[in-house]
Amino acid sequence: MLPVETLFPLPHRVKSDDEAPRLRNVTGLLSSAPSIVQLGFPSSRHGPSLEDSDRTDEHPEEGLDDEGFYDEFSDYVPYDEVEGVAMVRKGLLKRAPAFRGTMQMDCKVAREACQNACWYQNCVRGARGASDQVVYREGGGVSEEVDANRDHILAGGREWRNFRRARGKYGEGQPYAHWREGRGKFIRGDWFYVNFDMSSFDNQDPNDRWVMDNVLYYCNAPFKNCENDGRQFHMSELVETNSRRNLQVGVLEWPYDRTGSNKYGSQGMSEYQVDNEGEAIKAFNLVLKVTGNDKDQFDVTVSEVVNGVPALLASNTQQLATDESMSVQGSLPQSLKISRTDDCEVVKFEYGSDGELSFFPFNTKDAGYPDNAPEDRKKGANRGRYCLPSDIEDSNGDAIGVEYDCWFPGW
Repeated sequence: MLPVETLFPLPHRVKSDDEAPRLRNVTGLLSSAPSIVQLGFPSSRHGPSLEDSDRTDEHPEEGLDDEGFYDEFSDYVPYDEVEGVAMVRKGLLKRAPAFRGTMQMDCKVAREACQNACWYQNCVRGARGASDQVVYREGGGVSEEVDANRDHILAGGREWRNFRRARGKYGEGQPYAHWREGRGKFIRGDWFYVNFDMSSFDNQDPNDRWVMDNVLYYCNAPFKNCENDGRQFHMSELVETNSRRNLQVGVLEWPYDRTGSNKYGSQGMSEYQVDNEGEAIKAFNLVLKVTGNDKDQFDVTVSEVVNGVPALLASNTQQLATDESMSVQGSLPQSLKISRTDDCEVVKFEYGSDGELSFFPFNTKDAGYPDNAPEDRKKGANRGRYCLPSDIEDSNGDAIGVEYDCWFPGW
């Protein structure tokens, strides 16, 4: 028998104007139980009923859902109901983690997300098509129990959110509803499976067949023999930032510095690694100066930003005739080949060996993904360009050559 003063109404969470989740603490008394303090409820009735008992808040930053509210992992346990108000006890019991069903990823809707998740489940984890071989667990937000495998499957972000909240196709009466066990929210330790749903594809439609064979090859046997296509990578080092909610947020900024301090007060930035490769991806700065009356004098340096300053890795100077090449390696993990073309308007580069995942060919006119590029390469003709040319001038201001400032990835 619990003494009455250990029971109190279940707090109702609200959001303030600044969107920070918090309790609204308005003191009042229950007329039927004057010894119990009512914490206050902004809703039209006295407070939430037992049907709302998973809506609790006692652990800031723990178990935040995608709307900024807390999930049902807490110390509040429903005990009784008084005049429509859920009475709870604190710190005694909570439900045990449970199996929550099988998340379905509609691979016709989320092709690339499916392909990445199929690579992880079928190849990295070795499921080879079995949907119940790999177990995923809910980690609860800030706990170290957040499993790396669940993070991988979050490539299907919308599917995961809907599955977790019982919304969208998992809502009551919807086509995936029967795949989800229980209607309540997830708590830390709940586990589930993932299945890749191909039922939306028509095997008789040549376009659908092409997508299944050429885009979703990690989702169908023989799974491309589980050879990395060069686009399967993972975060190998997560840098913790001093964000408002003290959450771990990956830092990726320009210039990329894996070691130095950044604006978040952290050392270095998050690192990424292509699956099955042994080294993290680095950002190399190549500066090539082309001078001489015949544009045949090539002077190259390659560096990497370390602790905020360029660290020289390799350099070479050589005279090149048309279609000739030079190589530079120094402290670079692999050799860099530089080739002069017939008009010298385009210089070609090849980092690493052809056929390897680390092989990266580009030239002075190529462009890549611009979002994390320097400001002078985000817009216009220079958008996303690996190399920016500029004139080399003599003391009289006359152009005597071209300097290419280039950035490229490698390991």
